[in-house]
Amino acid sequence: MDHRSDFTEPYKLLYVGALRHRKGADQLVEFLEQYNTQFDPPVELTVVGAGVAKTHLKRAAASHGVENNIRIEGHVPYEKLPALYAEHDLFVYLGRWDEPFGRVFLEALCTGTPVFATNVGAVAEIVGEAGYVTDKTDIRELAEELRLVLNSQTLGQMSDRTTENLFPYEPNQVIDQFDCLYRTLV
Repeated sequence: MDHRSDFTEPYKLLYVGALRHRKGADQLVEFLEQYNTQFDPPVELTVVGAGVAKTHLKRAAASHGVENNIRIEGHVPYEKLPALYAEHDLFVYLGRWDEPFGRVFLEALCTGTPVFATNVGAVAEIVGEAGYVTDKTDIRELAEELRLVLNSQTLGQMSDRTTENLFPYEPNQVIDQFDCLYRTLV
């Protein structure tokens, strides 16, 4: 699906995934608050997913004063996700554990949506130049890092690079690799 946002203010961020501690979902509200109190203009965040942190996120948004800048969607049917990715300027992932392979990164890239993520697991390899991967873990520092990429030019350039990062994950590439691997095991 072609990217639909025009990378203009206010920037629209998106998180898709399980609402769990290991995925960093519990940090999203504080991350949003830190960014919006430090920098202008404020950003908007859409959170898609189900899990134990959903109730926490709603309460935290109200207590941190960002309830007008966050939309907590809960579960969204898979067939509606591409349009959601394409409408946002940046996919954010504040994961804490070594994500072995996050399908959400490929989903974002397939719609031309750049990625901002913490450097865990295979994220940097998947995202490459089509996003920004940081070793920072402190929420204040993450907000400062986000500021580095939130401009139309940078987001547009990263979006333009999404296609090149998808090539290694195309079915014909992956199938050949699995075939080769299975032949070495037999």
